[in-house]
Amino acid sequence: MAETVLLEIDRLSFAYRPDQLILRDFSMKVSSGDFVGLIGANGAGKTTMFQLLSHYLRPQAGAIRLDGKPLEAYSDRERSQRMAVVPQAFYTPLPLTVHQLISLGRTPQIGLTSRGNTPDSRQEIRQLAEALELGEFLDRPMTELSGGERQRAILAAAPAPRPQLLLLDEPTSAPDLGHTVALMDLICRLQEQYQLTILMITHDLELAGRYCRRLLLLKNGRLLKDGTPEEVITPELIQQAYNCPVDVVSGRHRDLLISY
Repeated sequence: MAETVLLEIDRLSFAYRPDQLILRDFSMKVSSGDFVGLIGANGAGKTTMFQLLSHYLRPQAGAIRLDGKPLEAYSDRERSQRMAVVPQAFYTPLPLTVHQLISLGRTPQIGLTSRGNTPDSRQEIRQLAEALELGEFLDRPMTELSGGERQRAILAAAPAPRPQLLLLDEPTSAPDLGHTVALMDLICRLQEQYQLTILMITHDLELAGRYCRRLLLLKNGRLLKDGTPEEVITPELIQQAYNCPVDVVSGRHRDLLISY
């Protein structure tokens, strides 16, 4: 059975200034149910790509299609129903509780007035919170959560409108290894439970190699390599993309371990 293409980028180019081309003739396809990692050195174009996919920026050339339809053809609400965005940093001046934050995530699906007020809404919010081990924090203000708890709360709000595509920008910014692995395991369970397609930007090559089924390696705004982690994370390609010599060895459970 042929794979269903959910996200397609066709010959995309973007520049902040005429003499500063950030993305150059970039093309890729993401199939439904896939877990794709976008990697590359600083300045390779990852953040710009995330902003283009989020519809925060508009390309100078090329097209982005979601489920076969141009991204700009969707209304803001339609786009939010199909694509959830989890930014690297999140700040709100309001003293929102975890329950209220997840309720806000449901707004594109059911509207502003009833987003968390019905029994079904409250039950779904609790299920989302429990899926990310936040059940005991539903009534706690976001300002009282630890960094890891706050990350999980933001992530819990993303699948609330039942999107097809989840965009993650550096979802594991905490330096604690145990927290990083636990959060990524939760993201994988979330993907399976809600049948999500995930596109994740990350600087962590070992994390990308462990969890992503497919990697896109960028260099200077161009796609250098598209393939499995084993095909992309090689000494030759990492040297070429990052200008840094590395050794890559296979660990247990097919993990890729990188030595600098």
